[in-house]
Amino acid sequence: MGKFEKGQWVRRVSGTSLTTSAGRHGKGFVGQIEDIVIQTYGADLVFTNGHRGIAQCYESWHPKVGDRVRFTDTTPSHWFFGPTKDQKEGFVSAVGDGPKSYIVEMGEDTGYVDIEHIEPSTDVTESKAAEAATLLLDVGKTYLTRAGSPVTIVQAYDGDSYDFVGEIDGVVGNKVYKKDGKHGSKYIGNVPDYDLIAELPAPATFTIEAGKFYKTRDGRKVGPAEDNHDDEYAWVVNGLSYDKDGLWLTGSQDPDDLIAEWVDEPAAQAAKASNDNAEPAKPKFKVGDRVRALVSWGEIEQGKIYTVPYLDEDGEVWFTPNGDGGWSDYLTDNELELVTSTPAIVALIEDGTAKPATRPKVHADQASATTEAERLALAYPGQQFGVFILADSKVADLVNVPTAVLRAA
Repeated sequence: MGKFEKGQWVRRVSGTSLTTSAGRHGKGFVGQIEDIVIQTYGADLVFTNGHRGIAQCYESWHPKVGDRVRFTDTTPSHWFFGPTKDQKEGFVSAVGDGPKSYIVEMGEDTGYVDIEHIEPSTDVTESKAAEAATLLLDVGKTYLTRAGSPVTIVQAYDGDSYDFVGEIDGVVGNKVYKKDGKHGSKYIGNVPDYDLIAELPAPATFTIEAGKFYKTRDGRKVGPAEDNHDDEYAWVVNGLSYDKDGLWLTGSQDPDDLIAEWVDEPAAQAAKASNDNAEPAKPKFKVGDRVRALVSWGEIEQGKIYTVPYLDEDGEVWFTPNGDGGWSDYLTDNELELVTSTPAIVALIEDGTAKPATRPKVHADQASATTEAERLALAYPGQQFGVFILADSKVADLVNVPTAVLRAA
């Protein structure tokens, strides 16, 4: 798949995205890749929120502890920090799993955020004009406009104000450019969306062969290819004639153009036969389980351990620390984790021998038992208190074994 993979988080580093029904986005956008669409000029990234952009304009985004970050426009407006609040940036102090897994320190304040809420912090202010100023155009190369369209520089321009002529959407001459990529129209002057901001890699080349299948510009599988015995249109695929480069209409782009050899996706594993009488999926937790809250909500505190008191009909967990079971005490499965630590007890140690109480208190885990041992040691100086965990247990059953007994025949 190349530089990026499906499911990966990336950040836009230049230009403005392609326009979709979800809108457009600019530099600093953070999104998760849902799909990668191969084009002749490279690849388009399709994001889980419906946005789309050309892969060349993004970089992988993996915040780590110590990174200085600032909050993005996706930060909810009711949070006390964000791009429009006094608290605009901070340092990543911890990275965990699950929701709100990035902890950002802002002086004495702390924020819990997801990856899309943060981007690298920088003190450099860049203008849109500066983005294009790093280019040096050349005839025959293809570049990306700020609006996301590919433009090929086809010839030098002999005018006083501009240096090159570009081809966009198969039309030559209606776009002229300065050496640094700044656009200018013969009739309407500069249009910033047509400014060139990055060079695109040359399209991948492939050789058409008889009997093989190919991918069209709009993503369809066509074939097999047949020899057309013609110098200009050498191949026939599904009734359409193509030149040696896979173009259906030479010199222009068309959805039927061939852009790559078709590679079948691995066959998906066959779904199991449906059984309406099968038992429903079991809940993730059960009443009595010890769980740790991954988020704070209502009177539930992040990081605190609770015992599951109640499950609703969907298997979701409800807590009642305030005694009335209000809606604010509800957490979903992905906001909790099962605590599987081993119970422990504390016992007095005299002459190297442990002397536990007849019915000792069983602590939830070794850490809480250690805390109690420390408390007892401070309360009773000179006495030793040990922490004991249940490493293993055994049980035996009485079994009646048949025994052979002689008797008279």
